[in-house]
Amino acid sequence: RGTRVLVNMWSIHHDPERWDKPDLFNPDRFRDPQGQRLTPSYFMPFGAGPRVCVGESLARLEIFLFLSSLLQRMSFR
Repeated sequence: RGTRVLVNMWSIHHDPERWDKPDLFNPDRFRDPQGQRLTPSYFMPFGAGPRVCVGESLARLEIFLFLSSLLQRMSFR
């Protein structure tokens, strides 16, 4: 009781036992062979549990706003 436990997220996200070439940017690692999205349980970009990053919802909102404003400015032919 009263013990603080910290999780090293960098270590989890760069573990070669979990990720093929963890230092390489490869968004395809989150797709299965059929192209469906995969979300491994050990991928926690915003943390986990009751103390997740408070900026997660803000980051997701900013991505949505950026993409929606980008699509509004585009014309499809």
